[in-house]
Amino acid sequence: MLPAVRSSRTVSLALAALTLASFVRADDVDGRVTTAVELRTTTYREAQTDVRAPTVAVALALPDGTRLRGHYLADVITSASVSVDVVASASIPLDRDVDATFREVRHEVALGGSRVFGEGSRQGALAADVRASREPDYRSVTVALDGELRLHASRTVVGLGLVYGHDELRVAVHDVEQPTRVLRVESPGPVDDFDALVVATRLRHVVHPRLVLGGGYELGYATGLLGSPYRRVSVDGRIAVETLPGRRLRHTVSLVAVRASRGGRAAVHGELRGYVDDFGVRALTLEGRVHTQLLPAMRLRLRSRLYTQSAADFAAPYDVTVPAYYDAPRHTTSNPRYQAQRALEAGLSTTLSLAPLVRDGHPLARLELELGFDARLSTTRFGHAATSYLAVRSPLP
Repeated sequence: MLPAVRSSRTVSLALAALTLASFVRADDVDGRVTTAVELRTTTYREAQTDVRAPTVAVALALPDGTRLRGHYLADVITSASVSVDVVASASIPLDRDVDATFREVRHEVALGGSRVFGEGSRQGALAADVRASREPDYRSVTVALDGELRLHASRTVVGLGLVYGHDELRVAVHDVEQPTRVLRVESPGPVDDFDALVVATRLRHVVHPRLVLGGGYELGYATGLLGSPYRRVSVDGRIAVETLPGRRLRHTVSLVAVRASRGGRAAVHGELRGYVDDFGVRALTLEGRVHTQLLPAMRLRLRSRLYTQSAADFAAPYDVTVPAYYDAPRHTTSNPRYQAQRALEAGLSTTLSLAPLVRDGHPLARLELELGFDARLSTTRFGHAATSYLAVRSPLP
């Protein structure tokens, strides 16, 4: 699985889960459980990769404030790889170009829940999520725990989050004569997995009814196989597999501001994030979003994001087709994510409720549609990319 695809998809699914969770409402009067279902299809395209991800998600809301959620998705990934730094195999010579279209499917299942405790001016909330995914040469399990303390009638919110992930990597051995045919899957070496732990804190405060300010800090630590046996570099003219350090420590700081318009029909969300790590990467992200209620039945979201980062200490000094190194470096990489880069993203999405458009009692009155598109301009070898998605949500009887 390409890292860029995995990262962007994770964010999209997190947003989708929050949207569906907010769509269900429990009935505190008669004690009914309300349920909503969402069908979503997402398409991601970049220079040599196409990903299609159909998803089905279900959310339940109980009268006592408990919410449950789950989803299943199948990523269908097609990659047309023509350069030696993109495709490699334990059975294909490292110095051989490969011109073939590779296709694989990743399956993911996730379950989670949250509960609000307390009444009055002091409340608390706990949430937990478990996510497992599998593809021919990759296994991944992620567990996330989150807690909030809401003070002064929720005007001040203090949160603490913990995320642990364990991934296991295998190498697909391909047929030399038919590169798209997988003969077997085997371990890439003595270290074939990695573990990651993220601890995050956040603070949010309502300064006045139309202004919210906040910030947060994250400490991330990863250890194990952080590189990929599929990526290649050139060392003193010899093609070899990249070798990354066995650990990574990252610090992230964020500042957030949300301003609502008079009447509450629109809100502007701004966020500034910066991080440093012991790979030598320094990154800065500036993101802005505008949410507005255009019509009683239509909501619109506009989004823009500017990202810039420095190169890792071990980034290749020469990067044409295959990143080139000399003088027997200790660490090497051909991952464009560790190169100096800039990216600009922009997108929009609209959510439409069909209730005002049809007569009362019509089956379509319960439906909500969401359509979105995002585009990214990037200076990395990943190139430019585009994401589109369509979702249909409905409460279940």
